[in-house]
Amino acid sequence: MSAAQLTLFFFSGIGILNSLFFSVWLTVTRRGNRLSNRLLALLLIAFVVRVAKSIFYFLLDGVHIAYINAGLVGKVMIGPLLLLYIYSVTRENFKWKNLYLLHFVPAMVLAGVTPFLSWSLIVGSYELAMVQLLSYLVLGYVEVQRFRRNAENQEPQKKWLNNLCLAVALVWLAYLSQILMGGLTVYAIGAAWFALVMYAVAFVALKQQKLFDSGKKTPKYKTSNVSSSELDKYEAPLLQLVEQEQVYLNRELSLPLLAEKLEMRPDVLSRLINEKFQKNFNDFINSYRIQAAQQLLSDPVQANAKIAGVAIDCGFKSISAFNTAFKKSVGKTPSQYRDQFKETGVAGSGSPSVA
Repeated sequence: MSAAQLTLFFFSGIGILNSLFFSVWLTVTRRGNRLSNRLLALLLIAFVVRVAKSIFYFLLDGVHIAYINAGLVGKVMIGPLLLLYIYSVTRENFKWKNLYLLHFVPAMVLAGVTPFLSWSLIVGSYELAMVQLLSYLVLGYVEVQRFRRNAENQEPQKKWLNNLCLAVALVWLAYLSQILMGGLTVYAIGAAWFALVMYAVAFVALKQQKLFDSGKKTPKYKTSNVSSSELDKYEAPLLQLVEQEQVYLNRELSLPLLAEKLEMRPDVLSRLINEKFQKNFNDFINSYRIQAAQQLLSDPVQANAKIAGVAIDCGFKSISAFNTAFKKSVGKTPSQYRDQFKETGVAGSGSPSVA
C-alpha cells in the first residue's frame, strides 16, 4: 500500500468515524429540536457515504461500480440536507413536509441508474453534482445571512450556521480540486481535508452544546399576558432610556439587556416595541443608530471621518451591518448619503421617525 493510499485510508477513516459518532449523538440526544438534529445527522451520513466511495475506489479491487458510485448519491444529497437543516434552525415553526422530498428526486434517480451508466456519464454526473451542491450552498448562505441580520439574541446559532456553511464550502473546494487535478495524491489530500473539517464541526458543536438546548424559539408572546393598557406605562421609560440615555450606542445591547434595565420581561418588551412602534427590536434600535449616523455623516466637521468609525460610534458591531441597515432605512449607502452634503454644503437633519 502506497503512502498516498495509507494517507487516504487513515484520514478518510478518521473523518468517517468522527462523523458517524456525531450522527449517533445527534440522533439519540434529547437536547434541542429533534428534526434539526436528525437533518444534521443525515447531512453527516451523506458526507460519510461520499468519502467511503473514495476508499472503495482506490483501495479495493473488484468492487462493483454500483457500490463505488453510491458516493455520487451521497454527494447529491448533501446540498438539500444542508439547506433543510439551515431552514430548520432559522425559520420559526419549521416542520417537515412531504414536498421537501422533491429535493431528493435526483438522488433517488441516480441510485437507480448508476449501475447502468457508462464511465463518461458517471464522470459527467459528478461534475453536475458539483454545480448542484454549489447552488444549494449559495441558497443556504443567503438564508444564513438573512437570519444573521434579522434574528434577535441568536448569536451562537448565527456563528454555528455561518461556520457550517464555511465548512461545507471548504469540502466543496476539495472536491473541485479532485475533479480539476485528479490522481490518488489529490484524493488523499481531499480526504485529509474532509477529516479536519468534520472534526472541527463536531468539536465546535459538542463544545457549544447550548446550540442544541433551545431548539425552536418560544412563541412570540407565549408568556406575555400583559394587557395593552399595562404596556402603556412602559413606553415612557423605554423612550427615556433610548432617547435620553442613548442606550442604543452600546454595541452589545440586546433585548434581554434592555428588558433588564427596564425591569420587565423580554417577551413583554418585544411586544411593547412591536405594538407601539410596529418594529422588531433590531429595527427599533437601529432606527436611532441610523439617525445618529445621519447627523454625523451630514456634519462638515466629520467630513473626513471613516465610515467604519461612524458605524462603531453609533452602536453597530460591523460596517456590513451598518451598510445594510442604513441602505434599508435611507435608500442610500452611508457614502452616498455623505456625498450629497459635500456637494450642497447643507447639513441634514437626520431625524427619521421611529413611530
